Amino acid sequence: MINREQPVINGKVFKRPEMLNSLHKTMGWIPGWEHVRLLPADQHRKEEFMANIRTQYLSMGDYVLATLFGMLPVEVTVERPDGATRHTTLLHVPTENLPHKKVFTRNIWPYHVPDGTEHFLMWYTWGPKDGLTDEEITRDIQQALAETVRQGVVEFVWYENTKMSTMYKYSGI
Repeated sequence: MINREQPVINGKVFKRPEMLNSLHKTMGWIPGWEHVRLLPADQHRKEEFMANIRTQYLSMGDYVLATLFGMLPVEVTVERPDGATRHTTLLHVPTENLPHKKVFTRNIWPYHVPDGTEHFLMWYTWGPKDGLTDEEITRDIQQALAETVRQGVVEFVWYENTKMSTMYKYSGI
């Protein structure tokens, strides 16, 4: 139940323990610091999933671009760092001149969030360094939630997953 005396955030928060815990204490649906991680069983399954992807794609970013954004990968031959074989062929999505695309999706590896809270991701092929603003992200999330939920009052917070955006050269919000 949403308490109307509480402020509606619907925007960016910073992924800092003290901020998330304070927001969680005030508005229980917002994940606290202890919620922004996977359950141990999910963590193990995710590691296996990611290991399988690394056998097929040059990087996790290539996997995301190919599967979420529908971009066509090409085969590249690379030397294997593990020494198991001399060369291997992996899939790679060239990132030169990527079109600006965004995808809103449920997280297949959701954090252990409070009851009544759902974990979605907004993916972009570009990021703040390319002119993507917090205001644009907030508008995109509002629109995507309105199209996805279609009923009732929806409140949200978001933060940039800097590990993802740095690793993949695009933003996973």
